[in-house]
Amino acid sequence: MVFIALGLPRYEVSDDADILLNMSDPYYAVPYMAQLVLYAVGQFETGRRCLHHAKIAGHSWLGRGMWAVAAGSVCILCYCVTRGVQMLLVSLGTIYPWNSSWWITGSLGPLLQIFGWTVPSWGPRVLAANRCVAAYISYLQLRPLWNALYQATPGIALEPPQSHLVDLLPRRGLQYRLYRRVIEVRDGQLSLRPHLALADEALVAGSGLTDVTAAREAAVLMAVLRARTSDSVVIVASAELDAAMAPQRNLDAETERLTKVARAFRHLERRPQHKIRGRAPVQSPSSAGRSS
Repeated sequence: MVFIALGLPRYEVSDDADILLNMSDPYYAVPYMAQLVLYAVGQFETGRRCLHHAKIAGHSWLGRGMWAVAAGSVCILCYCVTRGVQMLLVSLGTIYPWNSSWWITGSLGPLLQIFGWTVPSWGPRVLAANRCVAAYISYLQLRPLWNALYQATPGIALEPPQSHLVDLLPRRGLQYRLYRRVIEVRDGQLSLRPHLALADEALVAGSGLTDVTAAREAAVLMAVLRARTSDSVVIVASAELDAAMAPQRNLDAETERLTKVARAFRHLERRPQHKIRGRAPVQSPSSAGRSS
């Protein structure tokens, strides 16, 4: 626009080399240098203010956007310095350096600033969508364990299970449905405590699962379900296995733990059935006295 307004002579430009050659003409170099100076001053002030306010905003999406804008300002300042040095060297008749690298900072800077200016508007939506997808995956992965517990204790569920095809369809209130499924799995575990059983360590060792704690808890639940189905005697689990079923500090942690257990449970279900090794029932001192 400056060249058109001042009526400056136009030059045929085919590549960056022609641009630098035209810089030897003061009618071209002076407006271009003025543009670079204004560009650099504006970006310096933008970066300075964004750095100041990014520290105040913290780790919110606004703060992340300001950090991105500040990084873009640094890249654009590097671009301005590079082009200024090239102009100076060309005017002195020296071969210009960085003839193919300036465009990196010149392109990266605006992209970072576009990201930074817009991320406060779409960033939270992307995060919410990511949480929704994670909740949907956890909801589906909990189904095998939840279904097995429901078959043993139907009273844990507010609604009877629907077909697997219907369960695959994402529906409204997904967070509430996931919360309810986690609570119902926990209720199922608590209802099976009178039938606590020892897991088959051979089954755990041969499962190939890396998370041994989740695999051991899944094997415990398999043994408990078999004990309840056959109405067998009560077998007391070790304190370590009992502690593994302790509730977590919040719903997210509980969902993550139970999802791992559900994956391990499904993995063990697909393997050939192993006989659970039992021990003799452990009696409390009071029951031992009554039996004598």
